[in-house]
Amino acid sequence: MYYDPDNANISTSTFTWSYCDIPGWSGIREELALLPPKVVRPKTSFWRTSEIGLYEPHLPCLWAWFRDSGLEVRSVAWVHSLPNSRAQIHTDLGPSDLALQLPVTGCEDTYTAIYWALAPAVLKLTTPVGYYWQQEQVQERDRYWLRDRPILLNIKHPHQVVNTGRLHRQAISVRFAQDPWWLVDN
Repeated sequence: MYYDPDNANISTSTFTWSYCDIPGWSGIREELALLPPKVVRPKTSFWRTSEIGLYEPHLPCLWAWFRDSGLEVRSVAWVHSLPNSRAQIHTDLGPSDLALQLPVTGCEDTYTAIYWALAPAVLKLTTPVGYYWQQEQVQERDRYWLRDRPILLNIKHPHQVVNTGRLHRQAISVRFAQDPWWLVDN
């Protein structure tokens, strides 16, 4: 695996992803399904951060679990993938290593591939998605299907959402003030 000590955006942790068991998940799924149009982003953007206050009133069960678990939400993003599409292979910028991925709709035929970087990133941008690789610069090491369960993802490993289906994939990505590594073991 390629690792550049000057590139702090690639994780040295071997952890890639795990399911995250959230008490009351079935109620949270119902809340996600009922998100109003002002919260649901248009189908034209791939990744967009939103004001935390936009989600909290519509997801009271989720926010109660955050509070009960001592999790301070730093940011929330709406993640959208077009049908039959592949996102760029990338790592995310920012101080967080972990993101809680929540399925909303159209997640049945999508997966996230996680890669070993074999060479330096080809491009760095100052957007939330900061480092990019081409397919020949990485080797797939793992993948997960978001489908109907929350996932904790190490966003500092190169990764890529692949939508093999005919539906738009909609998900929410939550970042915390402190990475909840304690959830990885649960």
